[in-house]
Amino acid sequence: MKKEFGDRRKAEDALAGSERKYRELVESANCIIVKVNTSGIITFFNEYAEQFFSFTKEEIIGRNLVGSILPETESSGRILANLIETIFDNPDQHLAFDSEAINRDGSRYWISWSNRPLFDETGTLIGMLAVGNDISERRAYEQQLVYQANYDLVTGLPNRNLLIDRLNHDIALTSRSKGFLGLITLDIDNFKIINDTLGHDAGNQFLFAFSKRLMDVIRKSDTVARLGGDEFAILPVGLPNGEGAAVMAEKILSSLSVPFMIGERELYVTVSIGIASYPTDGDTVELLLQNSEAAMYEAKKGGKNAFRFFTDDLNTRMHERLALETNLHHALENNEFILYYQPQVDVITGEITGMEALLRWQQSDGKIVPPMEFIPSLEDSGLIVSVGEWVLETACREAKLMSDQAGRRLTLSVNISARQFNRSDIIEHIDFILKETGLPPESLRLELTESLLMGDTEATLERLHELKDLGISLSIDDFGTGYSSLSYLKRLPISELKIDRAFVKNVPENKSDAVIVNTIITIAQCLDLNVVAEGVETEEQRQFLAKQLCPTFQGFLFSKPVPFDQFNDLISQNQPATRQASTGQ
Repeated sequence: MKKEFGDRRKAEDALAGSERKYRELVESANCIIVKVNTSGIITFFNEYAEQFFSFTKEEIIGRNLVGSILPETESSGRILANLIETIFDNPDQHLAFDSEAINRDGSRYWISWSNRPLFDETGTLIGMLAVGNDISERRAYEQQLVYQANYDLVTGLPNRNLLIDRLNHDIALTSRSKGFLGLITLDIDNFKIINDTLGHDAGNQFLFAFSKRLMDVIRKSDTVARLGGDEFAILPVGLPNGEGAAVMAEKILSSLSVPFMIGERELYVTVSIGIASYPTDGDTVELLLQNSEAAMYEAKKGGKNAFRFFTDDLNTRMHERLALETNLHHALENNEFILYYQPQVDVITGEITGMEALLRWQQSDGKIVPPMEFIPSLEDSGLIVSVGEWVLETACREAKLMSDQAGRRLTLSVNISARQFNRSDIIEHIDFILKETGLPPESLRLELTESLLMGDTEATLERLHELKDLGISLSIDDFGTGYSSLSYLKRLPISELKIDRAFVKNVPENKSDAVIVNTIITIAQCLDLNVVAEGVETEEQRQFLAKQLCPTFQGFLFSKPVPFDQFNDLISQNQPATRQASTGQ
């Protein structure tokens, strides 16, 4: 009997010791441990929980979990009851969930809870044990990642990702309701000037102010998103038809009549706006975005500060342009580009002094595509850089052969696009081509447009001087059609002006054009520059230029542009005869 009593006593002591160690372990645990009964009333609160929530056991035990440390909402009590019931039905599983929790001072945290049921000795469910860990920092980091993935950091607006998500949602709703859904995209006209003039910080300040202006114009239910750069989109909700989108576009244009104040500067801007609708202009997100942007670019081409709707005709032209760009890629791969050359001729002697290299596209069926049908697409697609490299290298190589055959130096003129000119390695690239082809630098003349040269940036001037230092001549193409000033011309290291054919076409009959041509020639003489008159087609035009002391002309009067072999024949047949400058005979 004594032995049985002693054994039971040892067992009870061992059990009490285990419970004591368990309690000590729970109390000292470095995590939140809370017990609640089946009604959600707190029955246990460990020391870590006391410190974390700033409640003592005496203050918290007996209170409902919801409303004390968990936020109280309409559904929170029901959710807790459902959780306890679920745990009871799955006693072998530790069910986890994340929730907000409230400190005594009202501070909010995010807690990750792991929960399991509590039973008494008879197996009856008496409550739940919840073990929690603070995940506030992780949650904040995750929310920051979500924000960065869906919002623009400069303006705070939704970005392209979030717009696409909302557009998908609205397309689904509109598909069921058979209603109207419009998408508006807009691009700030000439935004690059703001960045280049005032710097990127001021540019970002402007974008932020611009986004606020848009938010003031639209309704609260609409979405304004920044697609990137200076391009924005508006997704209106509940517009009845396209007229509503037009009204919104007009409001945006009108709102921009008020200048923006960036620092102490007043900035006036305009935008080009495109509108596409579902499903008429596209039944997918990609098509709607693509077509609204196409309409926007049409507005920009039409003079800016306007809006355009996407139309079937615009859709047809866009597909034709895409097909053309694809064919141009193949043309470069299949060596379908060829060079024609048009002679540049001494006005007095008729001697060929040089030539301009002109790009042609000879398709596989032998058809020659006119330059104006494909050059703009080369520019828009960026292919102009690759094709321009081929043009420069081929022209230099063939010019070297033609000069050698003629037994004298001929000047080669090659047009350089803005994209080519702005390449960071343009100087090294041209130097390499000259050395590879053997063409002397003084035989190469690069033709650049006024708009490219008049950027008035030190980088442009520095690059021009570097080209001149190589020994290359520089020419302003189509002079008189841009906005050159005499003071600026003096700064540029150029050696030639080319008079645009539009001014030569009607001389000497048109007195205004005659005055313009004479003025350009006089300016060139004052600045010690060569002059080439383009588009000379009649003997009367040549005689007029001779009287004005224009040294060189180019045009159909002498020859149309011809391929390499025919140009060699022209050189071999060219036997100039001296003419009287005073009579033009």
